Amino acid sequence: MNANLVSASSNAASYYDTIFAPAITDTEFALSAKTVENTVVLQWAPVSKAKPEGFMYYKIVRSEKNATPVYPEDGYIEYLPDIASTYFTDKHPFSGKSFYRICAIYDADATG
Repeated sequence: MNANLVSASSNAASYYDTIFAPAITDTEFALSAKTVENTVVLQWAPVSKAKPEGFMYYKIVRSEKNATPVYPEDGYIEYLPDIASTYFTDKHPFSGKSFYRICAIYDADATG
């Protein structure tokens, strides 16, 4: 089982681009992945510019075929509401390759 990593950026357009604020890319997640038995352990650094004001959750996106997975096209497997979260274990990865992306989601109306 291989865990392939992708950057935290994407310019894919979708219906959701019209209802959500534009994406702000921060490539300082330092995402890493390793296989442990039949799981994939993802670990990342918290977003360097993250502020508690407006932070809603991290969303973990996974794809079997798309090397740059995007939500909602590729779905997501988990969201973590704690800004201090820095790891996640995918207990049901795809056999073969799995592609991952970590997204920090903020409330666009929050001040700070």
